Amino acid sequence: MKRTTITDLAKACGTSKSTVSRVLTKKGYVSPEISELVLNMAKTMNYIPQKSHNKNIKDMVMVISCQLSSDAQVILSNAISDTLAANNIKTVIAPCEFGSEIVTEYIDYAREKNFGGLILLGALETKDLKRSLASLSCPIVLLNQELDYLETSSVIIDEYDVAYNSTKYLIDNGHKDIIFLSGQKNASAIKDRANGYTKCMKDHGLKPITVYKTFSQENGKEFAQHLRLNPHQYSAVIIATDEIANGFLLETKNNGVKIPEDISLIAYGDSLICKASSPTISSISYDFEGIGKQLAELLIKKINKPFSKCRKLISKPKFIIRDSITKKV
Repeated sequence: MKRTTITDLAKACGTSKSTVSRVLTKKGYVSPEISELVLNMAKTMNYIPQKSHNKNIKDMVMVISCQLSSDAQVILSNAISDTLAANNIKTVIAPCEFGSEIVTEYIDYAREKNFGGLILLGALETKDLKRSLASLSCPIVLLNQELDYLETSSVIIDEYDVAYNSTKYLIDNGHKDIIFLSGQKNASAIKDRANGYTKCMKDHGLKPITVYKTFSQENGKEFAQHLRLNPHQYSAVIIATDEIANGFLLETKNNGVKIPEDISLIAYGDSLICKASSPTISSISYDFEGIGKQLAELLIKKINKPFSKCRKLISKPKFIIRDSITKKV
């Protein structure tokens, strides 16, 4: 007779495996209604929990990477794993899309398997995320997030100032019709970039225009196509992520939009395509290797000294001016 599994229970209840696991282990919050449903279904389906061997893997850390396809996340993940490896700590990289519900399943797995720590490289802050993080007993380190309900260490990138100053550089060079092509508005880094741009535009009596998109090359391509059909609508564009910028640059080469003759450009991330393009692209550059090392070191300190005070480190990006900006007369 086939043994009933957590997967079977989740399917029968119409919920996730992580939710079923939280009910059965009594670790983490689940609504009373769902808890009752899961427990009744477990009884009906004769669920028998497997014996846990309590394998200790405290020398292993989980790194949850939203958008591992981006250059930035690859560099961050490599720097983290290299720094942890130098301290005899293994790394499990858990990739996902920004906003994906699988983030909470990864966190629940890290709790159930007794991981030694968790590093979260950006995630949409939902009720489920809060509950999963609050259920962890291991140290947590965050990138660009601070949680008022949980004690965590973090590295915060000062996005606001560099967004303001790079926008001002365009304005100082005669640009007035400047559009900010953004990523998803609920990402903390995107909020700060958009706020810096918006404040600068308003301070100079100009109308800010922000278009929110998902983090994908396709959205960059769509905007390049829009420019071809609507020439001279904008004199400059600021693109908030390297993924979107890569798509934009690839499409401009195909449809005849010239940089900076038709439109000036600033891109975030300073990816390889920004440096290798002709013309080279003005960009917001980050020390992702250094940030990754800082994230790992913050976690190592908490692992070695669990009662030490949590810390917040600030990293300041640089605005690198290249050939993609022309003076507007």
